[in-house]
Amino acid sequence: MEAQMQQERAAAREMQEAARAREESIRSEMLAQRAREVSMRQQLEAQMAQMAEFKRMMDLMQRGEWPPTPPPPPHPPHPQRGQLDLIIYTEYFKHLVCIYFILI
Repeated sequence: MEAQMQQERAAAREMQEAARAREESIRSEMLAQRAREVSMRQQLEAQMAQMAEFKRMMDLMQRGEWPPTPPPPPHPPHPQRGQLDLIIYTEYFKHLVCIYFILI
């Protein structure tokens, strides 16, 4: 009688473990399926964003607004007072050298 009770308990324990294993298997399958769905949704959203950007570019091209005109190049900075003096003196020296060689 005792042996039969132990066998029944062992069988019940095995059935519970099998049921738990099935539940874990189902749960892991559901998690994997959910991960695949999230991945597919992200890919779809990325493709939709690319298509929207492409459509926006096509609309801009049709209106003649693409490619955008580049901004004008920045003006060179004005020389400081000392730099301006140096430029003037350099030009003056060049003229003096030219006049010297002409007179020789």
